[in-house]
Amino acid sequence: MAPEFYIVCPKCGHEYNVHKALYDKGPEFEMYCPLCMHRYPRREGTVTSANFPQ
Repeated sequence: MAPEFYIVCPKCGHEYNVHKALYDKGPEFEMYCPLCMHRYPRREGTVTSANFPQ
């Protein structure tokens, strides 16, 4: 299983999965919600689960 985490968009509340490589870029890395197309720093989203230690 690929290392991934689930994050919730702070604008629309959509939860989606993202590869760990993006998590490793840090809390200021700009995430992109695939539903509403909102861009936001990772620290503003809520990580709900991950299959790797955080």
